[in-house]
Amino acid sequence: MILVRKRHLYTLVSIFFALLVFGEIKFYHLIKRAGLNADLAMKYEVENFIFTAVVFFLLMALFLIYFIRASRNVLKKLDKMVELSEYGKYDISSQLKEIGDLGTRVDYLLYYLHELNAMKSLKISSMAGMNRFFMDKSCESALVVDYAGNITACTTRFLDKFGIGRKDLEGVKLHEVAPALHSEELYVEIDKRTVLDKKGSVLKGKWGDVTRDLKFYPVVNSKGEVSHMICVVEGGESVS
Repeated sequence: MILVRKRHLYTLVSIFFALLVFGEIKFYHLIKRAGLNADLAMKYEVENFIFTAVVFFLLMALFLIYFIRASRNVLKKLDKMVELSEYGKYDISSQLKEIGDLGTRVDYLLYYLHELNAMKSLKISSMAGMNRFFMDKSCESALVVDYAGNITACTTRFLDKFGIGRKDLEGVKLHEVAPALHSEELYVEIDKRTVLDKKGSVLKGKWGDVTRDLKFYPVVNSKGEVSHMICVVEGGESVS
């Protein structure tokens, strides 16, 4: 299988046609100037040359049509594979074999990408384990809030201090615990500073209503964007 850009193929075919037409015209004028119109043998040779040129024209046209159709068939098969992948049918090896060497190389690429994703998944799972360890061992009373305002994790110290279990915070949003605070506004403010202080914030929950000083620390991802916030609850005794 030969892969070539469409515009390069059109350019090459156009140049070939132009050279062929130019050669025909020059040959015709040469014969005319030589005065060989009455020579039957020469006429026969000219007709053969013209016939050969026409055959070349047809062959190039057929090649161009075949190449375009073959390219479209490959694109259709790739579109079908993409559609299968969207529905969760990831085993597309049989379809890849139908497009020849290109499919074999794509299959190798998918294999190595799968291996890389598996390695990243292991790394992410180990990082999650480490985060859980630090959450359990931290001396701070803290919450982890994502960009949507969901509380995704909390320290054991927070649970002990407020006398609740982890399930009491599952699926809970920050503004449900601190009604005066909204994550959208906090993320706008925290982008401009390292630590965001929210003193005298009211926290509501099974423990009732308590007033605490909160400090928000940004967690920045690899793109330099704030993806999470760590909310540290300061002051006050246990309310359990």
